[in-house]
Amino acid sequence: MRKIAFVLLVIFNFQCFAQKNSVRINALGLTGALVGFQYERKLNKTISINNTIAFRPKTNIPLGGPLDKTAKKYGLGLTGIKFEYIFIDQAQAGLLAYSPEVRTYLGKNKKWFLGLVGQLEKLEMKVPASLPVRFNGFTAEATVPVDFKFRTTSAGILIGKKFSKGKFDLEWVIIGGRFGKAKDFDVSVKSDLFEKLGPDDQAFIIEKLKERFGVSDTYFATTIDATGAYIKSIKPSPYFGLRGFGLNLGYRF
Repeated sequence: MRKIAFVLLVIFNFQCFAQKNSVRINALGLTGALVGFQYERKLNKTISINNTIAFRPKTNIPLGGPLDKTAKKYGLGLTGIKFEYIFIDQAQAGLLAYSPEVRTYLGKNKKWFLGLVGQLEKLEMKVPASLPVRFNGFTAEATVPVDFKFRTTSAGILIGKKFSKGKFDLEWVIIGGRFGKAKDFDVSVKSDLFEKLGPDDQAFIIEKLKERFGVSDTYFATTIDATGAYIKSIKPSPYFGLRGFGLNLGYRF
């Protein structure tokens, strides 16, 4: 009897545990070299805890053209840096991110969900930029490689819908927005041109860097030497991030 009772207890506990867990992969992200994994644990029929880890090696950015237009229009509001003279469509970008989420399922069938998310991310980008250079009284436009590295901490909400069939899910993340801080900016502009510049020409470069890239002395310190020009953060700057149109394939157990 005790053995039967024990087996029944194990079966009961398993059934209580069953399908409270989900693992998912970002199917749409794979088309852009983004690898994203999620683990979700349901606390009850309405509330769950979701965790996302995303990684993207430094490669060319998909949809670079539209992103370049968006960055040029809204860049200063997104990261505190202007993108008017930065060519995102020719950039290589890498990402490492962790995003915890508290999710609420809505509606009669609990298909719609609203998530309260946080995100920690590290971004790296190598991108060409146009910069005016003055040498021996002559000024010319030069395209120089720029290395961006920075970290962000943000929080916000996202909206989505889930479709289920048996133990399988298709999750559609429609849109989300995050506000927070960008910190540890480390931007370098390196070129052989810099070793030929005198003090006045170096000062001209610093002035144009601040003007073209929207570098605020409140958040950034700008220096220059014979190897290149450097922008480093001295305090966190405002940051806004978007997350949307994700398709995640999942399995519940």
